[in-house]
Amino acid sequence: MTAGPDRKTPLAEALALHQAGQLDPAAKAYLRILLRAPRDFNALHFLGILRLAQGNAGEAVRLIRLALAVDGRFADAHVNLGNALAAQRKFDLAAASYRQALQLDPSLAQAQYNLGKALAEAGQGAAAAEAYRAAIRLAPGLADAHYNLGNALAEAEPEAALAAYECALQLRPNHAESWLNRGNALRRLQQIEAAAASYQRARALDPGSVQALNNLGNSLAALRRFEPALVAFRQALALRPGSAETLVNFAACLRGAGRLDEAAEAGRAALAAAPESADALYNLGLVLGEQGRLEAALDQHCRALEQAPEHQDALSQALALADRICDWDRVAALEIRAEALLAQGSLAIDPFYGLNRRYDAGEQLLCARNYLARRGIEARNAGYRSGAPGPKLRIAYVSADFRAHPMSLLIGETIRRHDRAGFEIYGISHGPDDRSAERAAIAASFDRFLDVAAESDEAVARQIQALGIDVAIDLNGHTKDGRIGIFAPRPAPVQAAYLGYAGSCGADFIDYILADDFVLPFDQQGVTSERIVHLPECYFVNHALRPVDAAVPSRAACGLPETGFVFCSFNNTYKIKPEILALWTRLLTAVPGSVLWLLGDNAAAERNLCHAAAAAGLDPARLVFAPRAEQQAHIARHAQADLFLDTAPVNAHTTTADALWTGLPVITCPGSTLVGRCAGSMLRTLGVPELIVPDLAAYEALALTLARDPARLAALRSRILERRLSSPLFDAARYARHFEAAYRMMVERQRAGLAPEAFAVPAWA
Repeated sequence: MTAGPDRKTPLAEALALHQAGQLDPAAKAYLRILLRAPRDFNALHFLGILRLAQGNAGEAVRLIRLALAVDGRFADAHVNLGNALAAQRKFDLAAASYRQALQLDPSLAQAQYNLGKALAEAGQGAAAAEAYRAAIRLAPGLADAHYNLGNALAEAEPEAALAAYECALQLRPNHAESWLNRGNALRRLQQIEAAAASYQRARALDPGSVQALNNLGNSLAALRRFEPALVAFRQALALRPGSAETLVNFAACLRGAGRLDEAAEAGRAALAAAPESADALYNLGLVLGEQGRLEAALDQHCRALEQAPEHQDALSQALALADRICDWDRVAALEIRAEALLAQGSLAIDPFYGLNRRYDAGEQLLCARNYLARRGIEARNAGYRSGAPGPKLRIAYVSADFRAHPMSLLIGETIRRHDRAGFEIYGISHGPDDRSAERAAIAASFDRFLDVAAESDEAVARQIQALGIDVAIDLNGHTKDGRIGIFAPRPAPVQAAYLGYAGSCGADFIDYILADDFVLPFDQQGVTSERIVHLPECYFVNHALRPVDAAVPSRAACGLPETGFVFCSFNNTYKIKPEILALWTRLLTAVPGSVLWLLGDNAAAERNLCHAAAAAGLDPARLVFAPRAEQQAHIARHAQADLFLDTAPVNAHTTTADALWTGLPVITCPGSTLVGRCAGSMLRTLGVPELIVPDLAAYEALALTLARDPARLAALRSRILERRLSSPLFDAARYARHFEAAYRMMVERQRAGLAPEAFAVPAWA
């Protein structure tokens, strides 16, 4: 303790003035003492404290050091020296002073607390947390220590941080910052509803907190409660007009609500407020992309990367857009960025766009895992418990695509063919209701269909658990509108990935991936986070009730010349690579009068593909672009094509099934990962393995041979048409039996207390 003054001395008078807040008179009194006794410990110490209160930290440090040179035994003086050094932002020196104080008096809770603050400012979070814990042991009622312990743990240990904020709030229930940071911890734990409630409490306690309103708005938007979220953002903007952060959030919320024109206006306002903001550029790019302004969107994402080269969301979108419009110069530049991150082990772009790179399965898995970690999506214990086994296995298919979408076309008949004596089949739809006939048909195929599009991941997970689902299947993975976070709290005892995302999700809360021995051999188990399940024959579900009776349009109606060989590739434009177009160009040159029939996805891609063809010496008129059409008309027009040419490294999936259903031969060159092997699996199952070639040279040679041999090509078409109705490839009932066998085997292991393990399903006799 500091030496106590005699009440009748000049020091007592100076201290009384100091305690009364009369700092200038008190300072003069201390200085008079020091004129007579320059080494007076108390006058030096107290004047140092006073100078710190006046904002003169440098003078405070000088005076307290002089006092300690007189007598270094007083712990309080070391604490105050630490405070003055911390005010100078000399946190390492401040920490040393606090440690010296604690050596002299280990019971000083305030010294431990101040040590924690200095360590936190010095970036030593773990050490700061230990100091705060020590302060709490000495003074359990020190609310600030609990609060700052939460802050120190917030990033690395959000659960422990949450507990610390709870303790702080028990001691100080009306501390707005504790409610705010409690909400942040809950968001990191993906407990979004609880986070929103915490932000609302912070907002009530501090109506002027723009941060509380922003965080509340973001949480409500994540819960898909867009209108109340927009109210929160408008309130934040009323408090701080022109805030770029709020405008970015406001624009993102408007985009989520589907109000794209308003979102673009808010996005431009955000950019006007902060022209160099990578987030403002990125979010405006998202809006422009959804408006179909692909080139403008790409420009925004590239500008975002110029401002923030580490912005992996902008990199994801830039790669996706450059791929889609076939801007291969930009693709090459962007891939250099991605490959540098990959070499560092930090690549975390959207995994779906990673599939379209030339990465091996291990690199795809790394990207998926990093992406989930970056988004804070990880397995967590929500306290769910499996119910008692029922008389039937309850299976839930979870998807955003129960609508007019290829997924519904592919899987719908198999869902209808499930054995209702042994299974109850649930559809969990978290995507839009397009009010189409396809939506009505797929909804009717389930025993129970739930539209959860407006609900949060947490709420959907609770519903899956409440339904007593035995096996939940994610049909989206990392595809558009996927919500893999629904599965993070493990609402079902067995969880599997299937169909939508052609790769490993990288999630440790997904137990199995349904595949076959061609697309995903067991030797790939080391580079998948899920256990591999081999379905017999082809894993890619299909059926024989596809359209067959639509009138075939004329060649003229399709924009094709009346004569000449028609090479066809109805893959999405993002799958077309420069080397593939170069190969196709050589084929067109070698087959006079031939044309290449492509899907007309967007004007920029058509322009870039035509330019590349012309640069190779080919008349761009020999590229014919087919507009998108409804399913029946699209299937019918395949009759005017002669040979389907697949892409690589991502090959045709649904487009292969479409072509084979019409008898159109497909040439494919399988890659080394699932996304590049689906077409080969279908061809093998259909019994035409000669259309699977080992490399692009063989691909080119076979395509040229078939184009010059009409008889052989006609025989192939006849064989495909003959086999489509007898092959397992289009047998929905057979798929249903195989899925059911897989589900039983998964559940048997789980109920026996065994960990998920790879296995093969025997073929249905």
